[in-house]
Amino acid sequence: MKIRLERVKIDQSKIKQIRVNTNRVEEINLKAESVVKDSPIIEYLRTKTF
Repeated sequence: MKIRLERVKIDQSKIKQIRVNTNRVEEINLKAESVVKDSPIIEYLRTKTF
């Protein structure tokens, strides 16, 4: 039982780390989008279909 509990704790900590990392990436993406949102290049690319 003790070994199983330790394994569960390790798995939970890994999940928390992944969540923190994804949150940081999402924040960076949002900042980049807000900075680039008004750029004419982005507006040009949006009108193009790839």
